[in-house]
Amino acid sequence: SDIVVVDTFAVFPNPTPTDTTICEQDSLILGIVLPASWVASWTPSAGLLHPDSAQTLALPQATTMYVLYATDTSNPGGCATLRDTVNVKVEIPFSHPAPESQEFCPGEILQIGVSSVSAYSYSWSPPTGLQNPYISATTVSPLTPVTYTLYITSDTMISEKCKTQYFPVALTTDGCMMQNVVTPNGDGVNDFLNLGTFNGPISIAIYDRWGALVFSESGYNNDWPQHNSNLPESVYYYVVKVANEGGKAHVGEVMVLR
Repeated sequence: SDIVVVDTFAVFPNPTPTDTTICEQDSLILGIVLPASWVASWTPSAGLLHPDSAQTLALPQATTMYVLYATDTSNPGGCATLRDTVNVKVEIPFSHPAPESQEFCPGEILQIGVSSVSAYSYSWSPPTGLQNPYISATTVSPLTPVTYTLYITSDTMISEKCKTQYFPVALTTDGCMMQNVVTPNGDGVNDFLNLGTFNGPISIAIYDRWGALVFSESGYNNDWPQHNSNLPESVYYYVVKVANEGGKAHVGEVMVLR
């Protein structure tokens, strides 16, 4: 009788990696370790460190479907070559407005962060001192320099490195020594009481040493004394209220010299 020889399929010793998603510029290991009797090659070779090895480092620049061809050289039949595919999806890091570092005066209320964008979630670290550490923009009233970190996480991305980005926000201060002398002589130096910037519009009331109101203004623009003011040389006291601080008062004094 005739003898029929049945060729048997080669079998991968271990399963090949499954499809995966990585972040741009990230790398991963593709393939498996095969016995010495096996030879292998990958196609396409772009982005692969060793495309003629069953296991190689991959650094693809775009989403790529890699195909592994592996042959068992100890198997003389026509079924000695196996084929498997691995799809590597490459994500591009998202673009998001970044928060800015700020300078502050001790006790000043600051708003830090950015406007929220849909499909992103936010968290701050450390949460200490923050009104709400789980929103994109929050308020804080620091007394000493501190650096917060805003973590922005995409709700749609998959790869770990692309999914979350972090942004440091440094809050610094020089102690904020307020201007205490005004010389309204028109030379461009200390002509006006400059209180700097606050977290919102401010109103100001200025009194002389006997408590008489000499000036008041809503929406103060660092413009006191006015031109041609005949205020005598003396010490004056001011009370500043910031709209965004719920009317909290800041009190100081300034000397007018001529």
